[in-house]
Amino acid sequence: MSKAFEHLFSPLQIGNVIVPNRVLITAHTTNFSIDGIPSERDAAYYEARARGGAGLIVIGALRVHPTTLNAPLNIKGFDPAVVPAYRRIADGIHKHGGVVFGQLLHMGRQITPAYSRLPIWAPSPIACPINKVVPHEMTHADIREIVEMFALSARHAQEGGMDGVEIHGAHGYLIQQFMSPWSNHRTDEYGGSFDNRMRFALEVLHAVRDAVGDDFVVGYRLSAEEFTEGGLDLEQSIAIARTLEATGQVDFLSISQSNYNPHSFQTMIPDMYFGRAPYTYLAATIKDSTDGVPVFTVARILEPQQAEDILASGAADMVGMTRAHIADPELVVKARDGRLDEIRLCIGCNQGCAGRIHLQQPMTCLQNPAVGFEASPSESQVESPKRVMVIGGGPAGMEAAIVAARRGHDVALYERADQLGGQINTLVLVPERAEFGEVVRWRVHELARLGVPVHLNTDVTPELVQSKAPDVVILATGATPAKHLLPGLDDSRLFTAEAALRNPEQIGETVLLIDSSRHYKGAATAEFLAQHGKAVYVMTKEDNIGAEIPKINFVGVMERFAKYRIRMIPRATVTRVDGTTVHYTQGGFDERLEGIDSVVMAAPARANHALHAALIDLVPEVHLVGDCLAPRSALEAIWEGHQVGWRI
Repeated sequence: MSKAFEHLFSPLQIGNVIVPNRVLITAHTTNFSIDGIPSERDAAYYEARARGGAGLIVIGALRVHPTTLNAPLNIKGFDPAVVPAYRRIADGIHKHGGVVFGQLLHMGRQITPAYSRLPIWAPSPIACPINKVVPHEMTHADIREIVEMFALSARHAQEGGMDGVEIHGAHGYLIQQFMSPWSNHRTDEYGGSFDNRMRFALEVLHAVRDAVGDDFVVGYRLSAEEFTEGGLDLEQSIAIARTLEATGQVDFLSISQSNYNPHSFQTMIPDMYFGRAPYTYLAATIKDSTDGVPVFTVARILEPQQAEDILASGAADMVGMTRAHIADPELVVKARDGRLDEIRLCIGCNQGCAGRIHLQQPMTCLQNPAVGFEASPSESQVESPKRVMVIGGGPAGMEAAIVAARRGHDVALYERADQLGGQINTLVLVPERAEFGEVVRWRVHELARLGVPVHLNTDVTPELVQSKAPDVVILATGATPAKHLLPGLDDSRLFTAEAALRNPEQIGETVLLIDSSRHYKGAATAEFLAQHGKAVYVMTKEDNIGAEIPKINFVGVMERFAKYRIRMIPRATVTRVDGTTVHYTQGGFDERLEGIDSVVMAAPARANHALHAALIDLVPEVHLVGDCLAPRSALEAIWEGHQVGWRI
């Protein structure tokens, strides 16, 4: 064991349970369940992370009532049919020495009734700012029913072999809705004063404790800051934490932040724009203000040394490293063995995890496309190794080469440029998106570790391929940035987004950015140019930019647009350009924009697949992956590279 992580690898007693280390995977939706029951995919997913060394894994969210179901993928914690599935998960985690808790959740007003066809329940008939559905104001009978269902769901977790439960009183969900004066406007004994607003939370806590007994861990998740005018702040949350601890029935406090107010919503799962560990101060304050109850901290804790430093400072007793473990389930083992360079770091893009969950799709990970397929032998050794030539050293090509090499194939990688990385090398020029560089760093390191020959500055021709006589060619030649000429606009004033990022000094002072990328290309380029002092207008044919930006990230995009005074022109199309005047149509009306020095296009790129036709008759097996198949995002490119590396 590395002595550098003495705090990280020290055990912690929580109630009657001893957790072997201080590494926590917090509850997060996977969307792997089937008809409300956790699946074999769930069991394999969690076992892989226990095998990788995580000390405590919290399973969730376990829904406690039919009124909080918003998709068939939600886990029905209230249904006794979940118990055998819980047992499979718990057994898999316990087999590797890990501890497992289940998180109990009612979302209150933070869902829509489209799936359940039931009215949504909340303390007051105030619509969620995100989902905008007016809820049913809960009666006293409704409150009693939900309290009982929390207790029932806790018993199911206990019967399923879990070591404890966590009551979800954070993120603006039902319990927090009762506690916060922002969402609770009741005038009865459940609203108004602090004690009244705490009543529902305490009733749930007491009922859960009565249901599971004293020898079963019961914890509480708390948003210590709502970042909302009129909502809970840190001072009020200190009072909440002290009240919970004073009951003697809470074994730990897991400190988070946020509600569903748009500004606050983005802080729930902060993306790379927030930096590292932005909210540890909340847990530190709660820990300093309470009397010894173990306190957990969360949010963008990505590396073992970062986690060690937090623990050593006394800011928290456990560190949540959830997305870090989605990206690399072996993070703890690698840290223990001193193999820090082998850790595949989360980059905080939220594209495969939160982004897909909010689309009601199974979770994946841009960095780790094997998420959800842990039970599949994706890297089992092949019986008959093949000579594999990978052409293109962007993320898709690198991933394909890594997986194929791990499976035992004889792999060589060829890249036209003088470095690996493809379009990622341009993307990271945006300072706030520099963490995307980890996509390249880890893969370059892994290629070297596996001994894959990398040939840079090599323009692959059919003749070169024929001379190497590969059994398989994986074509990962990417795509070329596109720009479309506009009537009247001199080409010297028209730039691709990629060119603007590489040479911002060539862009005029007032810029029109035409965005059809549907992702971050347009938004990030606009922000980058504004940071360089440009006056930026963004035009799109759609209602807004970034249709494929994860919902939880998009709030931040709009806030930064406001900060940099980037002006939006939606539902518009350029018709012609006269000098510095851009003429366009919007909503059937002819409009114009004066004083435009440069036009930047953030458009889908054009696939580079010309080599494909020439290779079909030369090589027994040819595969296209990534943008040369169809220009999309790095999420799809890496997924395809991984899949092809596995199939050959």
